Amino acid sequence: MSLAVRVDVAEAEREAQAFQSFGLTRFPRAVQFALTGVVID
Repeated sequence: MSLAVRVDVAEAEREAQAFQSFGLTRFPRAVQFALTGVVID
C-alpha cells in the first residue's frame, strides 16, 4: 500500500493572493456589518 500526495504550491499561492486582496477590500466592511448586527440585536 502506498500513499500518494500531490502538493500544488502555485495554486496555494494564487489562493493566498486572492484571499489577501479580498481581505483588504471587503473584510473591514464585513466586520462593520457584523458589529452593527450585534448592536441592533
